[in-house]
Amino acid sequence: KLTVSLRRGTGDKAEEFDTEITLADKLAPYRQAFLGILPATPTDKEKEPGVVVSSVWPESPAAKAGLKKGDRHTQLGETKLAHLAAALEAMKGLQPDEDVALLVMRDKEELKLTAKLTTLPEDILSSIDLETEASKSAIEPRELETLKLPQFPQEAKFLVPEKPAPQMNGGSPGLVMWLADKGEVEEKLLVAAWQDVCDRDGLVLLIAKPESENGWQFEDLEYLDLLARTARSRFAADPQRTIIAGRDKAGQLASALALRRRDYFSGVITDNAPLPRTLKVPENSPGSRLALLTILPKNSSFTPLVKNDIKQLREAGFAVSLLDRPSTKDENDGLDAATQAAIARWIAGLKRL
Repeated sequence: KLTVSLRRGTGDKAEEFDTEITLADKLAPYRQAFLGILPATPTDKEKEPGVVVSSVWPESPAAKAGLKKGDRHTQLGETKLAHLAAALEAMKGLQPDEDVALLVMRDKEELKLTAKLTTLPEDILSSIDLETEASKSAIEPRELETLKLPQFPQEAKFLVPEKPAPQMNGGSPGLVMWLADKGEVEEKLLVAAWQDVCDRDGLVLLIAKPESENGWQFEDLEYLDLLARTARSRFAADPQRTIIAGRDKAGQLASALALRRRDYFSGVITDNAPLPRTLKVPENSPGSRLALLTILPKNSSFTPLVKNDIKQLREAGFAVSLLDRPSTKDENDGLDAATQAAIARWIAGLKRL
């Protein structure tokens, strides 16, 4: 216990007093506060301050407070919201279970609402919640372009949206950096699975390949680190939708890099991949909004390890979503349609406040 002497105020009105503070033996892990809206990306013509609500997360504090699609959120607590960046910054100073005042414009009426914040959700939105449905068109796969770093021998391939998605409203595209490990077979499967999603949701798919014929090694982290930085800059990627993903050993590297570079990524997707055994899970921090999607095939031998990893990650303050998928007879098979659709919805849900 410490006794602290304080002086508050100035001049004759100043007040002096002592107070006693009991130090904590251990800090609780930081957990991001969650309001429960998916903000619309502003257009270049947007002049009014505030954050327009694109969707309201079901059963969220925003939903319980009465926010609706189309509302313009103009003030959060004492902070006036000029734009989305201001809202995200303001959320860093708020805590789960905290009551916060909201100022909202609905049509021409100003509403004063109150919401009790909670932690980031781990459930995956449904297509109804997002008011969208993946459509599998019969278009031909497009040719991939190449991204080569001069310091490294391998090349990455990428696919950009055919045109800006309507919901982007001129905003930045998301970036999905997928660590492939099965050569051209996996590359074709990834393009077939992601092309429609990329066009619909405004995502860049970046397919990274290992240098060694034996697959990914932990020595490749230097390459992946620079590739992520280069891609983020080249595509002006949306920081709320910048994801790294991988399967098996590639998934281990994806989680290792994402936890190391939480300022780069907002999400990491791993399929049948426990954390590297030598990795120490860091504590969550206010400057990071990293969320994790862990995919487990049915009857996976890694299930006990992965579930223990999830427990550790949650205890460290991270939001972890678990998605079960059917097991495949051939390890070269791509993800089934239902799992692929769930991944796309999880990514869409990362753009949340």
